[in-house]
Amino acid sequence: MNTESQSIFYSVNDVMELMDCSRRKAQLVINQLNQELDAMGMLTMRGKVQRTYFWEKVYGKGEGKK
Repeated sequence: MNTESQSIFYSVNDVMELMDCSRRKAQLVINQLNQELDAMGMLTMRGKVQRTYFWEKVYGKGEGKK
């Protein structure tokens, strides 16, 4: 995960690392989250997911909070 540039998006590689999962599973997660964002009228990028939405949906809380 590239922590030098704090992008507002996570890539497939970032999701793989955070979730300790395969590339395919990370792609499925990103696709699902992007479909939800698209349904809400939000702009999405193929192969990337908004960091804040990822944390909210996957962990149920803000980024890095326990």
